[in-house]
Amino acid sequence: MLDTDTLPGEALPLPAVARDGAGWPLLRVLRAVRSPELGNERDIVVALPPRYAEQPERRWPVLYLQDGQNLIDPAASYAGHWQVGETLAYWAPRGVEAIVVAIPNMGAERLQEYGAFADPRHGGGRGGRYARFVVETLKRRIDEEFRTVAGPEGTVMGGSSMGGLISLVTGALFPHAIGTVLVMSPSLWYAQWRVFDWLEARPHLPRRIHLDVGLAEPDEEIYDVRRLARWLLDHEYTVPGTLRFIEAEEEGHNEAAWARRFREALPWLVGAG
Repeated sequence: MLDTDTLPGEALPLPAVARDGAGWPLLRVLRAVRSPELGNERDIVVALPPRYAEQPERRWPVLYLQDGQNLIDPAASYAGHWQVGETLAYWAPRGVEAIVVAIPNMGAERLQEYGAFADPRHGGGRGGRYARFVVETLKRRIDEEFRTVAGPEGTVMGGSSMGGLISLVTGALFPHAIGTVLVMSPSLWYAQWRVFDWLEARPHLPRRIHLDVGLAEPDEEIYDVRRLARWLLDHEYTVPGTLRFIEAEEEGHNEAAWARRFREALPWLVGAG
């Protein structure tokens, strides 16, 4: 039997989709993680590689993913889920293993926290504080309590829609801490496309960016993502391995599409493919 009693956090039961649990990640929850930057707290779910307890000398890359309710347990999701548990279980025996930190949104505060810039219609503007929470508070705790590859080469920030937007912004604010960002179907329109001018003024950006969009999404979304891809190619993302840009046929703006693309992207995100 694995000695999981000494792992940080509280053990979570496997979701119903895990069946017998063989090969599934070990699920831990950190209760009521306080954010001094935002003045709130939330439970954080950490999915550890299946062999984490068996390999006490090994360190693992970490993915910090937004909208944590929609990642692992379909019973907890509000719009479908990314099947992160299934993806980690699929890749682990193939040599692709990582820690996933599922950061739940705060419901009614989601747009406030994921909106880095104030939008006159939708609000927002607390994204900078949210980025500092992830990097300066949450990441510091994860690196202290779990065996992580703590540098930017082992740190990924990712999300979809508004979660994709804030992941891009966080990576650009903290490229010394976050080496790779996963930007899926980002809501680039938010705050009148201000992110484009903001990126233009940034002295540094993350080393590696995965950017994607589904071709069944609205035409405006597709145009915006292609605009960002062109901008990145004009700003030194022509080096092989620095930009992974995907246009997915017949895929819309939904969790099922992001689940499929996340499974395909995971080896690239952690530098294993």
